[in-house]
Amino acid sequence: MADYGESIRLHPELAAAQIARAKQRLRRGDVTGAMADFDEGLRRDPRDATAWGERGYAWFVRGEPRRALEDFGRSLEIDPAAAVVWQNRGSVRAGQKDFAGAIADLTRSLELDPSSAEALRFRGMAHQLKGDLRAAAADFERALEIGPPAWEGRGDAQARLEEIRKRVPK
Repeated sequence: MADYGESIRLHPELAAAQIARAKQRLRRGDVTGAMADFDEGLRRDPRDATAWGERGYAWFVRGEPRRALEDFGRSLEIDPAAAVVWQNRGSVRAGQKDFAGAIADLTRSLELDPSSAEALRFRGMAHQLKGDLRAAAADFERALEIGPPAWEGRGDAQARLEEIRKRVPK
């Protein structure tokens, strides 16, 4: 963290160090510090799609999904090929019960990165919450096929798939 501070002190006009420090703070759980750095970095470089996406995630962590969706949207306006931002926006939309929007975003994420077990799991959850259990099961099955053995979403995907199989015969 000290290196970021020194870089910012030496080159205050550059947004990259500010944004890198914001990401590090967010990973460490310092959401308030991360938000301050994202704000300053975006003031310096408002075209940084990654910073908008990361700040969107920080808004989500702070429990402000509306603001998260706004920042994810700004990020995607700048870089519509950012699969993880489509995934994150889809996840937040599902939490807001916008299942059609969530499924659309997660489908776009998967078009850009078909190897994302996490996007498949989130899309499966959106299908499940929407009541489309067959589509949910298909996404969970595919996620379990392509997800690495140590994938942290594996247990959740497996449990959801088992729950669906009890309710809907193949």
